[in-house]
Amino acid sequence: MKKNKSGSRRSKRDLRGKGIGIFGRIFLVAILCMVVPLIVSTFISTYLASDSLTTNAQENLQTLADDKLSSLEQYIDAQKTLTKAVSTSASVVEACQEYATNGTIDKEDQNTMAEYLAAIQEQSGNLYENFFITVGSTGYADISNNETLHDVSEEEFYLECVENGEFIGNNVSPVTGNPVYVISYAITDPKTGEVIGAVNNSIDLATMTEKIVSDDVYDIKLFDLNGIVVASPDTESILTINMNELDPESWNKQLENKEGYFSFSDPYTNEINYTGYVVSDNFLCQVSVEGSVFSDQTSQLYKSAFIIGIVCFVIAFIIIFLCARNISKPLQVANNQVNKLISDINEGHGDLTTKISVKAKDETGQLVKSINHFVDTLNNVIGSVRNTTNRVQENTITTNDVITEASESSMNISAVMEELSASMEQVSVSAETIAQDAGRVLETVESVGGESDRGASLVDEIKVRASEIKENTINSKNEIQNELEEKKASLEDAINASRKVDEITNLTNDILEIASKTNLLALNASIEAARAGEAGKGFAVVADEISLLANSSRETANNIQSISEGVVSSVNDLMEASNDMMSMMSDVVIRDYDDFEKAADNYYEDAENMEEIINSYNNSMDNLQGITESVANSIQVVSTTINECSTGVAEATENVNVLVASMGTIKSGADADLDDINVLKEEMSKFEESPLQDE
Repeated sequence: MKKNKSGSRRSKRDLRGKGIGIFGRIFLVAILCMVVPLIVSTFISTYLASDSLTTNAQENLQTLADDKLSSLEQYIDAQKTLTKAVSTSASVVEACQEYATNGTIDKEDQNTMAEYLAAIQEQSGNLYENFFITVGSTGYADISNNETLHDVSEEEFYLECVENGEFIGNNVSPVTGNPVYVISYAITDPKTGEVIGAVNNSIDLATMTEKIVSDDVYDIKLFDLNGIVVASPDTESILTINMNELDPESWNKQLENKEGYFSFSDPYTNEINYTGYVVSDNFLCQVSVEGSVFSDQTSQLYKSAFIIGIVCFVIAFIIIFLCARNISKPLQVANNQVNKLISDINEGHGDLTTKISVKAKDETGQLVKSINHFVDTLNNVIGSVRNTTNRVQENTITTNDVITEASESSMNISAVMEELSASMEQVSVSAETIAQDAGRVLETVESVGGESDRGASLVDEIKVRASEIKENTINSKNEIQNELEEKKASLEDAINASRKVDEITNLTNDILEIASKTNLLALNASIEAARAGEAGKGFAVVADEISLLANSSRETANNIQSISEGVVSSVNDLMEASNDMMSMMSDVVIRDYDDFEKAADNYYEDAENMEEIINSYNNSMDNLQGITESVANSIQVVSTTINECSTGVAEATENVNVLVASMGTIKSGADADLDDINVLKEEMSKFEESPLQDE
């Protein structure tokens, strides 16, 4: 009982389990499955977005550089068109022709032309450092009310116009010293094609920078193809910095690639700057941005991703919590009911007809349905085991009774054999006595032969002795025959009774078959218990005990069968030996008694005729002596045979004693099986009997 109570406490501890419940596990796994992909996807998305931002920024820098360069080209083209239009204006050409012909300038026309140029300056938003016209190399009109007119015969633009018809390039204004971009065309005589003047459009590069490249975020610079800065927010660098001289390798690479992207560290702030560039036929435009702009955008991107991730996490947390709760609650309800059922079984009143009730129709409901089906199957198995145990108990009791009867029969056989042995000893003593008597008869015959004178007087005595011998022989023969028949009948009854041992083999075969079925039943129960997991541990112990009991019963039955075979073999040997002994007694001893009876008859007849045949006394005495010797030999054979039979009977008695001991061993094994069956029934009593089990 202490062992059962300890097992019950251990089962209760197993039922309580350790660690977090299924709700916690589902919730934790779901959180991990959500958080890890969320973190990874957020990181990857942010990284890709940052990389995409960098790539887009690079492309945007190049696009912006291309836009600015296009704007500059369009702006320059517009100024070229304007300048060309002024150089081909009829009034300008006529004024130049008049000066070339007469050497004079019409002041009114000059003022009108100055006003025209001033209007162009106003419309451009004061773009020009100067916009003037020369007749010949003499200044004719400008945007400053003709205040900057001077002779240009030595200036580069005029020389180029005279030689090539135009001049486009950078320059420093000889009037103000400001950097300018000069667009100049020659004024030619339509008739002769000679250069009769020039139009100079000097664009103020600082003003053009403000109009074209000014930006609050980006640092935009324009270079001519020689590497000289022509537009920059840093006006002091215009026409003073030559990138081809500062870094010819990088400059030439940019010219070769036509467009691209690079980064560099600002030597003053040590901050990384990113630059995109585009090259046209006349200019190179660089658009740069500080790395802090990217850092701010990337930081903002990470913050946004973090906030979105937190919001998603909270929403997913709530959803997972509700889903996990919805999944685990039916399982907890079912688990509580299963634990109660197991607790009832451990307390000895388990009702396997109890159904676990869960309303869920999902996998949890299917699991509960399977558990209910398992419990029903277990209930049927328990009922079958209980019925089988009862049958095994009844068979074991019957076997025990049969073994008891066989043991008693063996003990009776042993007693009979001991009595037979004692009788054999008595017969042996009688045979020895007869042998001694035969010796004395032989001595007497010899004495009679020697004392022939006393023969006549002894004839009567011989007759009397012959009659007594015959009577004694007949009586002994009858007694031996009666004794042999009685012993033979008793021995046959004992042997027939011992044949009941064969029934033990049949019973052991039944026990083996029952043990095999019980073992198979225990195996099926163990499989079902393993499928049930924690819920089937209690029954798994019972199934193991049933399996051990079946194996023990099978081993005991095999031992019984082996002992029974030995007993049957010994009984058969005993039966053969007994039959041989009885045959020998019937065939030899009785025949000898018959011969002895005949000899006595002859002896008696010889005694009666002794007087008549006294003359043949010596011959008769010889015959009598021969007969007496034959009788003595026969009696010796009988004595030897009886001794051998006595030895066989002793051995048979010993074998019967061994059989009795074996029967005791078999009975002990049967008692042990009965105890095991009682233990199994005690285990089965923990389960309440249902009507289905009774059936």
